[in-house]
Amino acid sequence: MCGTICSDKTTYSERLKEERNAVIMSCDEIMANIFDKQLGDKHEEVLSKVQNYIYKKSLEIVKAGTNVIIDSGLWTRKDRLDAKKFFNEQGIETELHYIEEPDKKEINTLVENNK
Repeated sequence: MCGTICSDKTTYSERLKEERNAVIMSCDEIMANIFDKQLGDKHEEVLSKVQNYIYKKSLEIVKAGTNVIIDSGLWTRKDRLDAKKFFNEQGIETELHYIEEPDKKEINTLVENNK
């Protein structure tokens, strides 16, 4: 799931979850439930660890037969390429859903498939 902060990625993920029989793995959800909001200069380090955990746990979920939606932003091209590479190396098909501007009335998406 790609998109800026407050672009309705989570809302779209919830809809997609029902359509695709999927589990949502969210960095924001883990960070908000486990860590203090004021991580300061440790924020990026902790976020990176959470994302690595999500990727590894996603492999288990996919191997168990369920789709996974990773709601983490993937704001940079490098982030997107790294995610696709990680899952493709495991033989897992990926789709990147781009969520456009948050002020639009409907969520518009561009799905990029990678087989």
